[in-house]
Amino acid sequence: MDQFFDWQPMSELNRVRFAKMKLVGHAKTYWVNLERQGYRNGQPTVSSWEEMKEFLKAKYLPYSFQDRLMDKLAHLRQGSLSVTNYMSQFDDLLV
Repeated sequence: MDQFFDWQPMSELNRVRFAKMKLVGHAKTYWVNLERQGYRNGQPTVSSWEEMKEFLKAKYLPYSFQDRLMDKLAHLRQGSLSVTNYMSQFDDLLV
C-alpha cells in the first residue's frame, strides 16, 4: 500500500478509505468491528494511514515475530555469502 500511495498521492482520509476497501476476510471483519466499537465509545475514527497500519500491525504482526526479525538482523553476518546475497537478506529483514 505504501508503494501505491507513493505512486498515487491522496489525502490521509482517502488512504484509509482505500486501504479499508482492499481488506478481505478476517481483516475486513476486524476493521469493521474496530470502527463500530470506536463509534459506540465516542472515539474518533482512524483518519491517517500510519494510524491504520499501527492498528493492523498490532492485530496481525505478533511481537514475537518482530523480535525474531530484529534478532536475525542483529546477528546477520556476511560470512561466505556474496555481497548481493548478504544485501538481499539485509533488505528482506528490514521490511
